[in-house]
Amino acid sequence: MIKLVDILLEADSRTPRKKGQRKKSGKHSDLFTDEDPKGTIHGLGFKNATAARKGITLVNKAKRKHAHKVQATLVMKQRAKVAISRTKDPEKKKDLQAAFKIWSAHLEKLKKKTKKMNESLLVEVSKRDMQYIVNKVYPHIVKDLGGRAVKVEIHNNIYRRLGAVGEEDLMKDNNPYGEYDWDRKVIYLYASAISNVEQIIRSLLHEHTHTLQNRKKFQAGYDSGKYDYKTHPFEKAATKAEMKWKNYLKYL
Repeated sequence: MIKLVDILLEADSRTPRKKGQRKKSGKHSDLFTDEDPKGTIHGLGFKNATAARKGITLVNKAKRKHAHKVQATLVMKQRAKVAISRTKDPEKKKDLQAAFKIWSAHLEKLKKKTKKMNESLLVEVSKRDMQYIVNKVYPHIVKDLGGRAVKVEIHNNIYRRLGAVGEEDLMKDNNPYGEYDWDRKVIYLYASAISNVEQIIRSLLHEHTHTLQNRKKFQAGYDSGKYDYKTHPFEKAATKAEMKWKNYLKYL
């Protein structure tokens, strides 16, 4: 399974290696240093359009996972960009810009493929991935739906969070994706129930919708006995909000 989050995290956190620092030092992540050559796709270049096209052919033919190909393409694009800024020769700069354009176009092509994979739910998420996705997506949900952002906490499951006895048996009967705590003003997401990106985004949309609703009316609907989870107007509104989950894939 692809973990796109790891690619994005690495790209966001690169730190150039300073003069005198040894390779594989934890203090840097040098864009131009192949610190772990095992698995490297050899022969990639960015000095001109010909080198870029040859490199893309090598990437496409390489027996590597999709995530690895995205990473290789991203690195070539970044290297070309840095080289352009450092080069003073007009002809070399022109060649580098052509290569940059080609690598950029290929990266966008791979991104589209990644998006389709996401939509097909081929992305396996860990607790670390969940937090990254929350950080990337939730601010945009708040902006679109309105209201204020609340704290989002990730726990294994609701029963462990509450310290309940017989956790495993309880989870068999009901293991929710998330919930909104009206008292603490916290959205809880439960990692044992959530297994993909869609469920994370849907849960955020659903629970944030509850933060916008009137608590007394929400509870009164259940207390009256007129509604259950499927028929409660506030739950139906929150479920309807989930339908726009695909709109937030672009932020990942």
